[in-house]
Amino acid sequence: MDFMLDGDCKMDFFRGFDYVMLGDIHKRQQLDKDGRIWYPGSPIQQNYGESGDKGFLLWDIESDSEFNVEFFPIRHDNPFVTVDWQGNIQATISKCMKDWPAGARFRIRSTVELDPKTQRKLATVLRREHDADEVVYQLKLKQSSISKETSEKIKIQDLSDPLTHKKLLREWSDDEGLTDPEFWSEVDRIVDETVPKLKVSADHKGNLWSIKEMNFDNTFGYGKDNVINFSKLSGIVGLFGRNRCGKSSIPGTIMYALYNSNDRGIASIQHVINTR
Repeated sequence: MDFMLDGDCKMDFFRGFDYVMLGDIHKRQQLDKDGRIWYPGSPIQQNYGESGDKGFLLWDIESDSEFNVEFFPIRHDNPFVTVDWQGNIQATISKCMKDWPAGARFRIRSTVELDPKTQRKLATVLRREHDADEVVYQLKLKQSSISKETSEKIKIQDLSDPLTHKKLLREWSDDEGLTDPEFWSEVDRIVDETVPKLKVSADHKGNLWSIKEMNFDNTFGYGKDNVINFSKLSGIVGLFGRNRCGKSSIPGTIMYALYNSNDRGIASIQHVINTR
């Protein structure tokens, strides 16, 4: 989705210049009708949200009135591509291999939830047969995709029952060829010993959690006394702003609070806490 941010200066600021070559923006843009003011955009695609039409602008300037600007694309060895789920694994793999080069990063977009086994199979084949650099999944549910009737049929399994764990472990290992009876006998023994020791309160089984409000201090680039009231937001919410203004720090803070981890590969808490 396109959006617009307020700039630091108006177009009139450039009135005294014959040509303006701008930077630090991801999308290539021509700002005036004559083509004298350009953002070249990033030289290569940075993520799945950007188009693959990336490269650089070559200016050939003869005088203040004679010039030419030409765009030269740069080939991305590992482009970010989005492929719609084709209904089955084989058709989706064929679509990926037919339309995109080996080594691409694939985002498989689906309107239905793909089970973990399907996701693993698809990712394994794409990495093995097409040298996929990455395989991720995007669920795009339609508003009416989950009806009341469907939701009532969804069965939440009892994780306090050892039989549930044994069943799930066998489903997850189908692709690994683990058929040794001695192996599964040992797995069952460990499950039978471990699961009863886990105290799972009835209040915590099968619940859906949502964040109503978040208060945080001194994480990443933020200072003290920050509050986000999620209960006042609805639908899909976007985080828009200039580079390095703290957009990604918000989901980063949520991840660190919930999972004691982060989405940036940060290994030390020193990089999470803002000491400036």
